[in-house]
Amino acid sequence: MGDIYLDVPYDKDLLLYQALEAYLQYPDDRMRFDNVKFFYQPLELAMENAEQDEPGFIDEI
Repeated sequence: MGDIYLDVPYDKDLLLYQALEAYLQYPDDRMRFDNVKFFYQPLELAMENAEQDEPGFIDEI
């Protein structure tokens, strides 16, 4: 469906997080890209739907 998981800790003091946030959002928190959403999701929660990443999953729906 176009979702990706980036293993970057949610830490506003971390330079890598700051760079990602600056790439995806304007300083006023508006998204730079209309079809992108930027939010925090713990890996454990993201892994609950890991089977959706398997090749051919979308063909079986």
